[in-house]
Amino acid sequence: MRNRRDETMQRGPVTPVSQLLRVIFGCIVVAASVICMTIAAAGMARFAVANGILQPLAYAVSIVLEIAVVVLPAVIKALGARRNIFLRLLLLVSWLLLATFGCLATHATLSLYLATVEHRGAAEVERRGAVSDELARIEAMRQRLSSPQIPRPSRFIREALAAESVPPAVWRNSTECRQIADRSYFQRACAKVVELRRELAAAEEFERLSAEARELRRRQSDMRIAAPTDRLTDAFTATIGRFVPIDGRAGIALILTVALQLISWVGWPVLMSLRDDQTEPVPVPSRVQTTAVKPPTSGTEAESSRLTLPPSVPDPAPSDGRGQSDVSPQRSSLTGSDLKAEGGRKRAHDPRQARGSMLAHPGRDDQSGQVGRYINERLKPSPSACVAASDMLDDYREWCTRQRIEPLSQRKLGEELSLRNHKRKKSAGYIFYCDVQFVSSPSLPESINANHIAQQATV
Repeated sequence: MRNRRDETMQRGPVTPVSQLLRVIFGCIVVAASVICMTIAAAGMARFAVANGILQPLAYAVSIVLEIAVVVLPAVIKALGARRNIFLRLLLLVSWLLLATFGCLATHATLSLYLATVEHRGAAEVERRGAVSDELARIEAMRQRLSSPQIPRPSRFIREALAAESVPPAVWRNSTECRQIADRSYFQRACAKVVELRRELAAAEEFERLSAEARELRRRQSDMRIAAPTDRLTDAFTATIGRFVPIDGRAGIALILTVALQLISWVGWPVLMSLRDDQTEPVPVPSRVQTTAVKPPTSGTEAESSRLTLPPSVPDPAPSDGRGQSDVSPQRSSLTGSDLKAEGGRKRAHDPRQARGSMLAHPGRDDQSGQVGRYINERLKPSPSACVAASDMLDDYREWCTRQRIEPLSQRKLGEELSLRNHKRKKSAGYIFYCDVQFVSSPSLPESINANHIAQQATV
């Protein structure tokens, strides 16, 4: 299992393209979260204002609720370590209710926006139709004035009217105007002037209508082409609406709501997991090295190949070559309490036994010496390698078993390694100690080493 886990932790180097993709994905997640929060807050605020709540207060409460929807999953995950099931269940129900309310507010806001777009398009079409009708009316009036021919320009008619002279006998006092209008003589004398005045009035009306027609055409060209209904909703109705009994406007709003909410909810956990993997992972070496370690040839190289550590403590007791101490049959037949009492009597007279008991229950100084001995015997510096913390803990416990000493806990071992400036790195949820690797175990025969290496290669 450990070999399989180590294989899964081996990754390639972080390339600039993957780094750029992470940045782009982060921007997408942030933008989707902001858009979703804004739309949902607007929908909640509209609902609150309709119920008599002030608009600034409604927007503030809506933003707080949306932030709670984003933060509550992280809080629930953090409470998982404490195993408080009731509190986690309560927070989960609260999150579901807030998320449902946020989805409904987002859907309502998007539906209202689509309805506003459709209404705006219908109003634009109506205005365009009114302009077209007015232009048609003006064109009909111009057509009527221009038959049988288009009137001359009004300035030419004014010049002709100014040049036209009326006989002096036509002019009479103002009291005789009606009599002048009834006499045929005066009608023949003023016929040319009357004709010019009529032509002038028609020319001025034609020019006014022409100017209005030009203005209406300009307004009509500036108007955008709009449809009475949105084409997006029509496309939904023509495709998905055939299989799902949902209106086109509601269907488009539902699709946008689901997309925004999923990116906003799932994007942040994915972004956090990608953030943990931003450091370049390094391959994990096996516990038993496949290559032989070349011994140093000089004193300087021998010192550089070892770690700078405090003096080591000698072995607590001799062994018989099989990893076990010599115990007589009489001692093996004693009970645990008898062995404890006998050991307490002989500890003061046997310095070796006293030193062995000190190693069996190490203090602070003995802990430092014990870890120093382990590092000197089992580790060597290597700038391009690293060792998993779990592998180091297992190897340390096996080493303590062979040395017949009590191993330290995982926390105390980590503290001792930190005091010796061993760098730790976290990648994909696992802890590694960098710039070190295992040395070949001298206590294992070559056949066992070979079998172990073959088993690891097979796995």
